[in-house]
Amino acid sequence: MIYYLLGSSIAQSINPYCRKHLLSSLEAEEFMFMNSFLISFFLIIYFIYLIIINSNKHIDLYNKYTNLSYTQIFAGIAFSGITLLTTYFIINVDKNYGDPFTNSLIIKVFTTIIIIIVGFYIFEEKFTWSKIIGIIILLTGLYLLSE
Repeated sequence: MIYYLLGSSIAQSINPYCRKHLLSSLEAEEFMFMNSFLISFFLIIYFIYLIIINSNKHIDLYNKYTNLSYTQIFAGIAFSGITLLTTYFIINVDKNYGDPFTNSLIIKVFTTIIIIIVGFYIFEEKFTWSKIIGIIILLTGLYLLSE
């Protein structure tokens, strides 16, 4: 698991700088189109790879998709829409305001605050003293890094 987390962290750290570099030549909409096209291309290649390696995989995938409930389909559509919307917002922030490092930290702080509020009010998560101290240390560290 640590390899996945480490790899994901490294990729997410590099991502804002690649985005900023591309946005020096492209508008936000052009970047989103190029990014979506490349992601679609890689997903198609991966899907073809799965069919070649495991010929029954596409049948299993089709069966799973046809067994989704309407709320699950709606959740998938909502998730995709939210992903596109947040990507558009992040692209515009990186292109027009500040540097990628500061923007990334600000986004992480807001995400942390929203997750805490949602966890407390919607999911009625119980906060122990160790969680509260951890949240304070996290927010303090993010604040110090952004200075």
